[in-house]
Amino acid sequence: MAVLLAVVVTLSGCTTPTPQATKRTIDPDNWQVIREVIGEPQTLDPSSAYDTASGEILENVYETLYTYEYGNPAVLVPQLATAMPTWNAAANQCVITLRQNILFSDGTPFNATAVKASFDRVVLMHDPGGPDWMFGYFAGANTYWDSNMTTNDVNVYKWGPDGIPNTSDDVKAAVYVSGEYEVTLSLDTPYVPFTAILAYSISDIISPTAIAAHPDTPGQTNDWFEENMVGTGPYLLKAWKKTVSVEMTLNTAYWNMVAATGGHKPPTSVLISLVPQASTRLSHLKAGDADMIDYSTSVAANVWDFTNKVSLYPDIINVTTGYSTWSVANFAMNQRVEIYNNTDFRKAMEYAFPYEEYIQNTINGFGMRMRSCIPESMFGWSDVWNYEYNPTKAAQYLVSSGVLVGHDANNPVNMTIAYNQGNLNRQAACLMLKTSIEEISNNTIEVTVYEMAWAQLLDALDAGQLGMWLIGWGPDYADPDDYIVPYYGGDNGYYCARTGWSNQTVLDLIEQASTEPDLATRASLYNQIETIAYNAAVYIHLYEATGFNVKGTWVQGWKSNPMNSGYLYIHLWVDSSAYTF
Repeated sequence: MAVLLAVVVTLSGCTTPTPQATKRTIDPDNWQVIREVIGEPQTLDPSSAYDTASGEILENVYETLYTYEYGNPAVLVPQLATAMPTWNAAANQCVITLRQNILFSDGTPFNATAVKASFDRVVLMHDPGGPDWMFGYFAGANTYWDSNMTTNDVNVYKWGPDGIPNTSDDVKAAVYVSGEYEVTLSLDTPYVPFTAILAYSISDIISPTAIAAHPDTPGQTNDWFEENMVGTGPYLLKAWKKTVSVEMTLNTAYWNMVAATGGHKPPTSVLISLVPQASTRLSHLKAGDADMIDYSTSVAANVWDFTNKVSLYPDIINVTTGYSTWSVANFAMNQRVEIYNNTDFRKAMEYAFPYEEYIQNTINGFGMRMRSCIPESMFGWSDVWNYEYNPTKAAQYLVSSGVLVGHDANNPVNMTIAYNQGNLNRQAACLMLKTSIEEISNNTIEVTVYEMAWAQLLDALDAGQLGMWLIGWGPDYADPDDYIVPYYGGDNGYYCARTGWSNQTVLDLIEQASTEPDLATRASLYNQIETIAYNAAVYIHLYEATGFNVKGTWVQGWKSNPMNSGYLYIHLWVDSSAYTF
């Protein structure tokens, strides 16, 4: 799920769909589900996608070898595989048997060749802004990434040391086709979370016919796959009208239709529309012109009765709250920018934020303080991150940082904070930090808050153009490694690479934890990592969100699961008797 849009949503320059001129009717046999959101995908390519807006589309069109039991993040189950992997004694090689009689949407058969083409593509493409670090444990992946990525380097990775297909060296490749419906995966070293990674969208299986027709260039994104999809999943991409909407249609030939739907009639099409104004989204839902909407907890009082803990519109709007999201939010600071490359200045920022006021009064209690980058209900969590709002300490650290020397209110230090437009929760947090810092510094620091469209914000992050920003993280795979690496993993860490912070001791501890089978030992290693990062004040960790889902009462079949980027539409159906407009 990665860069989070559920708690981090944004949009600019988009067109708000006009409610239908004629009254909408719903036919259970031909239901177009309408979802209104505030952020669009950055890309539709599994090799590059690393945000939840993109992830929701990928999860409905593509499939992986494994997935999570619907509504249960604790249970991995086979999807395109027939059984869980069989590992060797050294835990560095596994064999996976695949399902048969499955076709991609272009008619290409799914088999072991498709798995190899898809997995090899991730490593060989090596999108520098993507999530391919998860495949860094594949045998030879880092050697390839450290090479010049020549044709010979590509062939050696794909086919083993001799670089020639269909020879005895093939078995030494990271992904070996050991049978028409069997693959053998080899790692350089054991990696405890590896099976869970095979359930994340980077492991999506793409038609090998499409891969051959639209070849990649190493180190670059693929324009065709950015906007086109050829998978085995329950939905087909119909159209992506950028800054307006994404539309999908039901794959009527879907191989797992009966099991996935449980006999219910799923939506025949899905329209995900970009609507930046919260009031507009709510009015559409109340009028029956939308089925589910993104809605910030900062305006929850418009739909939620806090006294009685029920929806204000029980006949129209279903509000589900309190479930675990494993989604976290934090400020990050780019240490390549001089003022942020100063531990005391960063500590001043830590003490300047009014955490409890924000959680209780802005997001209305729908969250808890982050004491670790790892969610509290996940193993490996520890109560480490204990900065509290303390203006006196913040002022002391501002002085000791030396940043204010030579500045005053007439010649202030300039500081910027960015957030994704349309996210009212994040807007409020940025403005609160701005007010606090300016007051504590007696206006010797002047803070400018910027709102940016989701894709624009991600592009600016990739280019290193932001000084400080507020964003979030959701899980790619259900393991603390997926929080520790992005936050503290040096160049391999999504946020860490963009903050410029790196610590060799931390990197060594991360490597040790990734191969440690004992959970207690792993948890101890993560505690050591968090303590080092805490003392360095690398991030301002704000809160872990609790769930807040808003949809029409006629929408049936939804289950919360922090491992899903959004809705899995194949599981939904409509109760038309509840649609009374």
